[in-house]
Amino acid sequence: MRPIGPILKEHIEEKKLAKTKIAEKVGITYNYLSTIFHKETLDASLLEKLCVATGLHPMTFYEYGEDGTIAHYSDIKAKTGIGSAAVNINHNSADQDRALADKERIIEEKNRLIEEKERTIQILLAASGLRPGTESGHNSDNK
Repeated sequence: MRPIGPILKEHIEEKKLAKTKIAEKVGITYNYLSTIFHKETLDASLLEKLCVATGLHPMTFYEYGEDGTIAHYSDIKAKTGIGSAAVNINHNSADQDRALADKERIIEEKNRLIEEKERTIQILLAASGLRPGTESGHNSDNK
């Protein structure tokens, strides 16, 4: 996201809009509006009010790639008081398809391992003389 304050200030000055009237429409003081011009980010509801008051489209604050789409960001990594955090922000469909294929491959491998373990359990039960579904291995019909 591009820095909001400087873009907003440039738009207001370029359009020769009255700052006092904008502040009044938004419900803030003229001094606070001047402070906003130096901020990089804003509360979404305040940004919305400023966009309505100035006629500035909210998409103005987003970065665009060469193809005209909003720029994509890869990973965000942060250290917090309780440990590290990583967030993957990705809108690339090729990467999403690759991630989905990886998950499907992992699920298939998990299912294969479960089937193999079930077969091993059946072999061990048969070798020990136990029958599946009984506690002692003896059929409850033969009391």
